[in-house]
Amino acid sequence: MFRLIGAAGSTGLAKEAAYESAEHQANVFAAAFLIHDEDAAQLRTAEEISIEFGVSIQAAEICFERLLKKAERARSAERVRKMADEAKAVLSGQRTPTSAAQRAPALVPKYLPDPCTVCGNETLILLGPKVHCESCGFSGDQSQDGDRSNEPKS
Repeated sequence: MFRLIGAAGSTGLAKEAAYESAEHQANVFAAAFLIHDEDAAQLRTAEEISIEFGVSIQAAEICFERLLKKAERARSAERVRKMADEAKAVLSGQRTPTSAAQRAPALVPKYLPDPCTVCGNETLILLGPKVHCESCGFSGDQSQDGDRSNEPKS
């Protein structure tokens, strides 16, 4: 516990490179020899690892960082495996590629209750002060009948 809290007298070897430091090498050895990775992976912090296994905080931090990298490699490998499977399926003709628009949920446009003055379909979308018909592509001013509402259908 004395080393865990970083009390006075604990060594700080920041001037030396890690491979030149006997203390660092001892911490790496302690992390590999005294800490069981599967059990340590269940803990949330380096401090918990230090307390659970009775090692210095430095050794626990080395182990914790190693476990984080290992978990990230596993997640990264799974993403690459999934992309490779998708590419294989597309290239073998089992599936067609999906665009971003196909993956995103389709947004259903809210049409105005007025029919288009060109095609007569009720597929007008309000674009600012103008309207656009999705059926025929007409864009222009909205009909001025006065008896029709400008509110979109829900």
